[in-house]
Amino acid sequence: MSSMGYRSTTVKGLKQQLKAPEEDGTEQDLEDFFRSLTDKVIIRWADGGDVGYVLEENAEPEIKEPDPLTAAEEADARKVKAYDRLMDKYEDQKDAFRANTVAMFQLIMSNVTRTMRNKIKSTDGHLAASKNKDMVWLMSTIEDIVSGYEEGFAPAELALDDALEQIFKMRQKGSESNEAFVKTTMLRAIKAYEGRGGPFLWTPAKEKELKTAVEAAKSKFTAASATGTDVMTTEQEDDVRRFKKKMIKDRSIAMSILKRTNKERFGDLMKELSNHYLKKPNGTPQDGFPKDVPGVLKLLENWKPNDVARRGCGNNNNSARQPSARTEANRNPLVSFAQTAGETGQVYFFRGTNGLFYACRLC
Repeated sequence: MSSMGYRSTTVKGLKQQLKAPEEDGTEQDLEDFFRSLTDKVIIRWADGGDVGYVLEENAEPEIKEPDPLTAAEEADARKVKAYDRLMDKYEDQKDAFRANTVAMFQLIMSNVTRTMRNKIKSTDGHLAASKNKDMVWLMSTIEDIVSGYEEGFAPAELALDDALEQIFKMRQKGSESNEAFVKTTMLRAIKAYEGRGGPFLWTPAKEKELKTAVEAAKSKFTAASATGTDVMTTEQEDDVRRFKKKMIKDRSIAMSILKRTNKERFGDLMKELSNHYLKKPNGTPQDGFPKDVPGVLKLLENWKPNDVARRGCGNNNNSARQPSARTEANRNPLVSFAQTAGETGQVYFFRGTNGLFYACRLC
């Protein structure tokens, strides 16, 4: 087994090397590959959290440099000493991230098949990425290859259209777990598209919404300041803009995922959410609908159909009803819609699709 210091370049637990699509490599294989890297390697590496972030998010983490001391703080020996410790920690974190990135780049390239490796090397930008050990480039390239979005094999516009079409045609299979559908099927395809096509489903209306949200945050910041006149710095405004944009974009992704869930399992859920939305005056997408990907997963994992509706009246499965095993003596007496109380029997009300209530005895 070869190694780079304390960082192994072999991955115990990988079932096989990552294959290209021509070798029957799949997106699930890619998901398993990166999960194995995270589970089997990152947790054993010193300061491996930052490179683990790259594997999870396909983006470099923000390693923020400590803010410089003010003139008054520089006169305080204790604050200077604390600042020096923070700077040492910052430099150590940057050095560890660089070392781990170099090792991870080599580890990935050592655990793909020759066909996959040749495809990576033939992609534009490989020489620079290999020299700089650019993990984001490497992961994006591998995801593009696995998803069928490769540069140089078709016009960029056609490849981008194919990537978008692939997302729109996706549907959750009956046996597919919610987590696999959300994280492996949908999110990976969306990230592959965004790597070339920009934010998913971003429109002028969303740009306007973002601008309004940022302006509102700036006004709130000024109002809450000690003088009532302070304004955000450029850096603070950029942070707010990134945060608000992510919120808006995540909502669009959540909607897209929810729409493509399995209809047999979640068709009633979509009806519930749509009806709830229509009942809201001046409704917004937040009314009942999940606002982000974790919200989608939580909803799909915990939602339960209406058991009462499924048991009798209001059943949505359109299956033939089986004869009751109860005897006539045990049945509730026949009642009319006017007989809703007293000793006539148990009566339940069900809301129709037009919003009106209908009475029904428990069958």
